[in-house]
Amino acid sequence: MWRAVGGRDVFTVPVAGGALGGWAVGEGTPVLLLHGGPGLSYEYLEALGCELGPDYRVAAYQQRGLEPSTLEGPFTIAQALADVLAVLDALAGRAH
Repeated sequence: MWRAVGGRDVFTVPVAGGALGGWAVGEGTPVLLLHGGPGLSYEYLEALGCELGPDYRVAAYQQRGLEPSTLEGPFTIAQALADVLAVLDALAGRAH
């Protein structure tokens, strides 16, 4: 699900146990930004996304454990990889 909010496209991607929330900006080659891990907010990536936005389609999502994504685990490497693939499928299938 996509919607425009404040100059960004906000999205929700269904995953096992809930959904992942994120945003995308810009046009061009897709880039997926990954933040530092569970328990760390993805908000610090917004400035980088806006800086790259004019040349790339930049997206980021909140990993499990913090809103706007599911608060439920499992918090495993396998689940984290499955979540990345779900987001990529929703965005374009592949990204830098």
